[in-house]
Amino acid sequence: MAQAIGNNSPNSYRLVGAVISNNEGNQLDVSNLVDSFELTESIYQMFLTGSMTLFDNNNLFNRINFTGQEYLRLHFHGVEGMEEDPPDDEQINQVFRIFNVANYLRDTDQNLSNVVYKLDFCSPLMYEARTKRISRVYRGKTGDILNKICKEELNFVETESDVKPRVKGGQELGNFFSVFDADVGDARGFVCPNWTVHHTLEWLRDHTRDETNQPYGNSYYFYQTALDGFRFCNIDTMQNIVYLDGAVAFSPRDGSMVMSENYDFEGGVGNDILSYNKQNLYDTLEGNQSGLYAGTVHSYDTVTKTITVIPSQFTQQFEMDGGNYKKGLAVSPSFRLGAENIRVPSESVDSTDELPIAPVAINGDPITERFGASVEFDYSVPFTFSNKAEDIGNSITSGGSVVKYNRDRVEKLYELNRINVQISGRTNISAGMVIHVDIPQPTAVGGERDELQHNGKLLVESITWKGDRSGLEVQLSCTTDGHQVNPDTFEGMDLDSQY
Repeated sequence: MAQAIGNNSPNSYRLVGAVISNNEGNQLDVSNLVDSFELTESIYQMFLTGSMTLFDNNNLFNRINFTGQEYLRLHFHGVEGMEEDPPDDEQINQVFRIFNVANYLRDTDQNLSNVVYKLDFCSPLMYEARTKRISRVYRGKTGDILNKICKEELNFVETESDVKPRVKGGQELGNFFSVFDADVGDARGFVCPNWTVHHTLEWLRDHTRDETNQPYGNSYYFYQTALDGFRFCNIDTMQNIVYLDGAVAFSPRDGSMVMSENYDFEGGVGNDILSYNKQNLYDTLEGNQSGLYAGTVHSYDTVTKTITVIPSQFTQQFEMDGGNYKKGLAVSPSFRLGAENIRVPSESVDSTDELPIAPVAINGDPITERFGASVEFDYSVPFTFSNKAEDIGNSITSGGSVVKYNRDRVEKLYELNRINVQISGRTNISAGMVIHVDIPQPTAVGGERDELQHNGKLLVESITWKGDRSGLEVQLSCTTDGHQVNPDTFEGMDLDSQY
């Protein structure tokens, strides 16, 4: 029977079941022994992972005889409205492999029968991918090769678009695609040199690109969701998957709503931001060294034995119009595109004095023209070859040297614009979709203004569900590609004063 937790608060949820099976097929329902659990999905992580802490007072540990070869079925879901269950396709119901007993503690002071231990688990497909190797030749586009490997090595199944993720017969392993960008990647012959399935899938993911000029054409991701199996798509596709079709906007809690209004109410506290924090924003030293703003590719042609020096800039990948994005989640990048001049702030002055404009000590280059900050060497990889000539360099390079920085640049841009958001318990959300947020900020004159950066649309990079005896936390790692206001327009104090 489902265990209701949270007393109809925004964090309430139901633990429908937690059943463990050992290698012999013996099963035990441990739902009443669960102290807490975590489950994580991420666009950067190909498979689901998690952990569960059990408070064991009936010798389950020895009855199961744990060896790291057990399987766990975890089924839980949030609560809608007035204690209503969401539809089946919005409930997390997955099977995992237990691969480690991470911690084991026994109460030696009061009751020797009380034992607490933590079980680490992952998708069974992750275990398969880590322990199988491939030595063979594939031909075709990288996306097609990835799909073929998933079917042959991980037993992926075909699903019709109108079939729910869990049908009679079961798809609790998640071994199917719910989103798949077809016909992408260079046509190539690929010799897999005895790599694990996991390594092979990573390589194919990282070397897939499309022929469009949009900035995310090289940013493909292959990852498992807790609701809808696997997705293989790029950032551009993710930006078109919007949570609840944009019907709700998450905002900080203001206490004005009644507690019974859970997440299916547009204005209920179930859609409030319970807390948020930001870390490592605007690390320009790391951004420069990674080639986020600019870099240089030295491409060695193995046929002509020559090196070509290719400059790469942020604005080559992200097309601008007057300093604003032509296509992006935000309005403009979170850094100034103008010249970086070294300015000298004034000496300490009386707080009532109006400070003058800080003078320029040394004129500098724009941040997007520091090509010496990052240098990459590109050359032909001996175990790959394509079926067409590239614009630059040898035909056996993957996508040409002109796109060498493109994928890493997007990841670094997102890393330096990240916000961690906690929302109330729910199971109808997945990584790789866009949410809407509204985070007002107080002004110096007692009013409110919109947050400059993390406002409007945010991409959900990863989700961690944390369930315990008090409720379900949903922790999101979200990001954007810049600011809602162009930093180059911050001249003097005119625009600053309204914040």
